[in-house]
Amino acid sequence: MSNCTQQQTPVCTVVYECVTDPNCTQFDHLAQHLGGMLPADISMMTNVEYFDVELNKMTGVLPTELGDLYKLQTLYLSRNEFTGTLPSEIGHLVSLEILAVHHNRLHGELPRSLGNLAALYSLALHSNFFFRIHTHYVGYVERIRNVVLGP
Repeated sequence: MSNCTQQQTPVCTVVYECVTDPNCTQFDHLAQHLGGMLPADISMMTNVEYFDVELNKMTGVLPTELGDLYKLQTLYLSRNEFTGTLPSEIGHLVSLEILAVHHNRLHGELPRSLGNLAALYSLALHSNFFFRIHTHYVGYVERIRNVVLGP
């Protein structure tokens, strides 16, 4: 793992365990006191359908490589200290049903690619610093039942 020794945080270890296990379909590390940044090597978690690092001490920007997790159905990144913008590559996750990034320090405009998430039915973006939240980006997603945009 390229960033693991540089970060010296437990997140690299647990990501590496899942990367090296071809049967890893769930990455469930809710409230595990994980810190540091999500490594770019996350893209190697090709079979992951459920990814949860909610309620940790994660920092840094969300890696664009999240968009490479094509089988992902659930993504919980809430209640951390992520910064930067929501990567447009999130729109590649066409099987994504739940996206929760609330209670971070994300900012900027939401990517138009959110409109590609046809399976999405739950979207939680509140308690960040997004501006220009255009609901028409996600408004035509037919199955969406739960949207929490802010504040």
